[in-house]
Order: sequence, then structure tokens, then C-alpha cells
Amino acid sequence: MALAALILGIIGLVLSWVPVLGALLSLIALLLGVQARAKKDPRKGFVQAGIITGAVGIGVGVLLTVLLAGPVVLGRFGEAREKDARIGACTINSAVQLYMAEHPRKCPSLEDLKDGYLDAARGMRDPWDQDYVIDCTGQGPDVYSVGPDGQGGEPIHCEKNSF
Repeated sequence: MALAALILGIIGLVLSWVPVLGALLSLIALLLGVQARAKKDPRKGFVQAGIITGAVGIGVGVLLTVLLAGPVVLGRFGEAREKDARIGACTINSAVQLYMAEHPRKCPSLEDLKDGYLDAARGMRDPWDQDYVIDCTGQGPDVYSVGPDGQGGEPIHCEKNSF
């Protein structure tokens, strides 16, 4: 068992760049090493080496997974927040259209929309905890989020074909 732990630990360490395979082999090596230690295997050097290579293989595998997959996951998270902001802007834009059909000359505030036009539970705030902006200065009302920077540098508008 000690020799198997050592061999799997070395293979797991070498293959730790393969996210699941390296970590799985390293975990098996670690478990075999611990089991061999509990049975008081006489080849203590192999046992220790199996445990150490297994643990290092798991550590390297986790580190590489975080470094390689982290930016992808965080990028997807940012895309999801932006999509949520677009959906929120479209929801509020629909409520603004209803409000303006009944009050043609008045641009509503978010507070005006709470009275029967928009479910307050959905929220009037974007995913970055900023209020949505309603702008009635153009041809029609425009609802947008000021975006992640909170400054309006890259506003996120309702684009119905974007989701």
C-alpha cells in the first residue's frame, strides 16, 4: 500500500495540471498513505513520500484550478450581473411606458412606479446596488443602470434582443 501511495502521489503531482484527474489521483495517494501509516507499514519512507506527494498534488491542483478557471468564472459572473441589469432596466422601462400612458406629460420617478406599476420586491436597484436612472429628455423614456463603476461611464440600457 505504501508503494501504491508513492506511485499515485507522483503521478497525481505530475498530472495536477489536469483539474480532476490529478486531484483524484493525489487524493487516492493521500488516503492510501494515511491507511498504510495506520497499519504501521514497515516502509515508512514510502508512506511519508506518498502522503507528501498526494498532499502537494492536491494543493498544486487546487491552485492551478483557481488560477486558470478563476478568471473564466469571474467573467461569467460579471456577464450575469450585466444581463440582470439589462433585464431590470427593461422591467422598469415597461412600467415607465404604462405610467406615461396614464400620465402623458410626466416623467415618473422610481417612487412613482411603486404605486401599482412595478413590484417593489423586484427592486429598484441594479445588481451593484445603485438606483436605476429614468431619463425622459429624449424622444422616449430611457431606463438604464449606471453600471459597475457607479459613475455612469458605461451605462447598461435595456436592449430587448440582448437576452
